[in-house]
Amino acid sequence: MTRAIRIGKLADAAQKSVSWNIFAILCIGLVLAEGCSVGPKYAKPVAQIPASYKEMGNWKTAEPSDATRKDKWWKSSGTRNFNALEDKLTVSNQTLRAAQDRCLEARAALKFSRAGEFPQVTAGGLASRQRSSSNRPLRGATSPSNYSDFVLSGDISYEADVWGRVRKTVEASRAEAQASAADLEPFA
Repeated sequence: MTRAIRIGKLADAAQKSVSWNIFAILCIGLVLAEGCSVGPKYAKPVAQIPASYKEMGNWKTAEPSDATRKDKWWKSSGTRNFNALEDKLTVSNQTLRAAQDRCLEARAALKFSRAGEFPQVTAGGLASRQRSSSNRPLRGATSPSNYSDFVLSGDISYEADVWGRVRKTVEASRAEAQASAADLEPFA
């Protein structure tokens, strides 16, 4: 009887030990998972701007218009020679060419980073036909001499964006593409 009680106490102790181990593993897993999370969504800081400054005088507040299309600003001079020179420079401007290349590169990087948002699907097939010699050893009278082999394969993979890595990469690529397009816009 005492032996059965001791075994029962040992079983209870082992069960409590296992449940505490599982609890500890879950706690450690939650701490590690929280440590891998991506920070909060970026919020642009708000600056307190006074209505006027003592040094303001005749100055007027800037009114940026990034959304409007910018014309060729040099045409406002009205000088034909200047306009012709500017047109020649635009054609052979290496800085402009580099800006175009950066814009194309940023757009390609955006497409590449957006590919991570979708599952990857691959498929393949293989067909082969083989002919065996009728003089081979151990060939039976009813054995076929032609063999066909068809293989179809496919694969689907998807990485769940649990921590926001893909989403943040796409946001960064989109911002880079917009910035490079804005650099190129005055010359378009």
